Amino acid sequence: MAVVFAYGTLMFPRVWGEVLKGSAAKPLSARITGFARFRIRGEIYPGLARQSSAQTDGVLYRPVGASELAILDGFEGSDYQRITVLAMPTDEPCAAPIKAYAYLYLRSGKLETNLWHPEHFRRNDLDDFINAEGLS
Repeated sequence: MAVVFAYGTLMFPRVWGEVLKGSAAKPLSARITGFARFRIRGEIYPGLARQSSAQTDGVLYRPVGASELAILDGFEGSDYQRITVLAMPTDEPCAAPIKAYAYLYLRSGKLETNLWHPEHFRRNDLDDFINAEGLS
């Protein structure tokens, strides 16, 4: 079983649940270092890029099975690559870092300089994203 660090649309239980129907994975707030989450030109979802001084908050999901990873790989598509990151749980003060998969965005030329903000997405774009992806 694997652990997945979600930093964008999959942070939202509604999206996670629609993409991975029947998933038993439980969310846990976490942060990774050395990566930033940027807006992608023309899109409402983000891309993760390496940036040594940055920290990105997100959600760890565990346990995630091999068949669920395959679904996530398909959902993310060829613009993303699954990589291994170290995530620090933020709700457990004495927790150790957890090895997890995250999806790195590969088309750096499409990344904007503006960061992507989950709260803005939740308020303004979540419903549109779910409808556009055919997730409802």
